[in-house]
Amino acid sequence: MKKLSGVALAVLFVASICLSAMAADTVATVTGTVSVANNVPSIKVESAKGADGKAIADLAGKSLTVVGAKVADVSKMNGKKVEATGTLKENNTQIDVTSCKEVVPPAAPKK
Repeated sequence: MKKLSGVALAVLFVASICLSAMAADTVATVTGTVSVANNVPSIKVESAKGADGKAIADLAGKSLTVVGAKVADVSKMNGKKVEATGTLKENNTQIDVTSCKEVVPPAAPKK
């Protein structure tokens, strides 16, 4: 009986590790500059926040590879500062962009 409960405990432990590794992807909005290399766009993150509005400090300074249906749209913004919303994937190294728009700096006040 002790062996059976020990095996069940081990199986439960392994299952909990597997489930935590398959945690849900995070939806985030990132602001950064688009660059394209070998027809693959990426966004160099300046700032990021989750769907809850809280900052995701770990992404600042990292480059996220753009994946998904909006790759071509993001590629057209090469060299521009953008705000992109999407799902973070692959240990926060990729973003499946659902929307992306250019960030236009505010106009200087006229004198």
